[in-house]
Amino acid sequence: CRPGAYRPRQSVSGKVAALKVTSFRKDLRPWSYERLCDLGESCFTSKSRGASRMDLARSVFLLASKMSPDRPTAHQGIGTAAFKSGLSYYKSGEYEQTIKSLSLCLRKIPDHIDAYFLRAECYQASPGVLATNHRRAVRDLNKVIEARPKDADAFHSRGISYEHLRNYVLAEEDYTSASRLSPNKVFAEGLVFMAKLYIQP
Repeated sequence: CRPGAYRPRQSVSGKVAALKVTSFRKDLRPWSYERLCDLGESCFTSKSRGASRMDLARSVFLLASKMSPDRPTAHQGIGTAAFKSGLSYYKSGEYEQTIKSLSLCLRKIPDHIDAYFLRAECYQASPGVLATNHRRAVRDLNKVIEARPKDADAFHSRGISYEHLRNYVLAEEDYTSASRLSPNKVFAEGLVFMAKLYIQP
């Protein structure tokens, strides 16, 4: 079988193991990059799409990116795999691992707005220095709001971080913006904050 070629009944994991052995040979043919990208894409459409499968996809795209560093498909694939992996970690409450995956995603796809939003939520939920985490969350949410100025959830989330940072003026502004942009949605933290604000003597 040619280096990098598909084996019809071989699992995706088996293909990756074989490719790791053969993929850096100097005599690889030009189609090897495309085949690697196709293999990475197959991980996205597999029935098993958990973090381990996305880590596998990321490894495949990483091999491709090392073959042809100037071609964008593999870098996009690494970013996409990292984001999907981050989603899986987020759903299982592994926030630090989520942050690592999303940070890789953003290095490869700097305008991935959903990654900024999800990473901000992880900063808010992560243990550690509270003020540092919320400052990081604000930076990410600034990116989200810059790209999506009518995103009520982003304003509300940023308001939470401003409140924790004791910047109550900006917190009030963001909570108000969230309610104005989505008047039919209940933002619990914002309602509690505004209630406290108006019942103070």
